[in-house]
Amino acid sequence: MNLHVARLSVYSQSIQRRGFTLVELMVAMLLGLFLTGGVIALFIGTKQSYRTSEQMSVLQENGRFALDYLVQHIRQAGFNGSCTNASDLFNNLLDESATGYAGYEYRYDIIDFIRGWDGDDAATAGLEASAPLNGYVAETDVLIVKHAAMPSGLTPTVDSLASDAISIGVNETGVSNKSAIYVISSGYGCDLFQNTAASGAATLSRDSSASERGPENKATSVAINNHFDGMVVRRFYSGLYYIGTNNDGKIGLRERLFSDGHAKDSVSIIADSDQELIAGVVDMQIEYGVDTIGGEDRLVNRYVKANEVTDWSQVLAVKVSLLLRSDRTNLVESPMSLPFEGGVFTADDGDRRLYQAFTTTVAIRNRL
Repeated sequence: MNLHVARLSVYSQSIQRRGFTLVELMVAMLLGLFLTGGVIALFIGTKQSYRTSEQMSVLQENGRFALDYLVQHIRQAGFNGSCTNASDLFNNLLDESATGYAGYEYRYDIIDFIRGWDGDDAATAGLEASAPLNGYVAETDVLIVKHAAMPSGLTPTVDSLASDAISIGVNETGVSNKSAIYVISSGYGCDLFQNTAASGAATLSRDSSASERGPENKATSVAINNHFDGMVVRRFYSGLYYIGTNNDGKIGLRERLFSDGHAKDSVSIIADSDQELIAGVVDMQIEYGVDTIGGEDRLVNRYVKANEVTDWSQVLAVKVSLLLRSDRTNLVESPMSLPFEGGVFTADDGDRRLYQAFTTTVAIRNRL
C-alpha cells in the first residue's frame, strides 16, 4: 500500500472516532440545566396554581352550602302552619317548667321564632350554660331559628280531634320518632308537643309520662285546640348556629338541634345534638333588619346588631356574613386582606391561607 494513502486512511479514521470536546460537553450540560430548571419551575408553578384553584373551589362550595343552609331555615322562621302570626291560636303543650326549658325558652318558643346574640356581648360566651357550646369562638355571633315548615311524612287517620285527645292516629308506620317535637295545625289552631309514642308507631301521643328526653309535655288535662278538616302534622325545627371547634380543634360552622328535644344531661346534649355543618368557617356576623315604625307597610328601616334589637317581633330580614378559610397553607405570598362586615379583615402575620367572605340578606317570609 502506498504510504501516503495509508496515512490518509488513518487520519480519516481518527476524524470519524473523535468525540465531544470539554467545551461542547459543558455547553450541552448548561443548556440541559436550563431546560430542566424551566421544566421544574413550570411544574412547581402549575402545582401551586392547582392547589390554589382547588382550595378556592372548596371555599366557594362550602360558602355557598353554608349560606344556602342558613337561608333555607331563616326564610321559614316562625312558620307554624295555619297559626302564623296568630299566637292566640297557638298552643304550646311542652312543659315550660322542665329542666332544659326553663331558662332556655329560646330553644322551643316558636312564637319567639328568631333570636340572636352579638359576639361582642360577654353573655354570648355563657350561652347554653348547662352544656357549653363546643369551643365557641369569641367575637362571633350566634343565631337560633325555629319553625314548623319541615314535612313530617305523616297524615292523620281522622278528620277531627277533640280538645281532650291525647293521641292521634297516622296512616304511616316506621316514620314517626319518639321524643321528636311535632305541630298539629289546622284552621282552628296549632298544637306543639313532644311525641311519647314509640318510634315508627301508627300513633302520635302527647302523654305527659316521663320521657328519656326533655322537655316532656304538660299534663294531659291541658286542653288542645279542637281540630276539624284540614289537619296537617309537621315536624318542629329548632337549630342554633355558632362558630366553634370540633374534636380536632378545627374551626367551623356548627349547629345544635332541639328538634328532637334534648338529652337530660349536659354531656349527652353536646354529644347527640351538636354537629359541624361546614369546616373552615372562622367568623359569622349577623345583622337584623327591623321595622321600627310598624304599621302595614312591613318595611325594614334599619339593620342592627343583636344587642340593639329591642323587639324581636320587629325583625323582618337577616343579613348573614361568613368568613371562610382554606384548610391548606402556603397558598398566597403574604397574609390576605379583604372587605368583611363593613371593615377590612387582615390575616395574622405568617398566615398564608386563602380567605373568602360570603354575604347574603334573606327576608323572613312569614313576617312580610
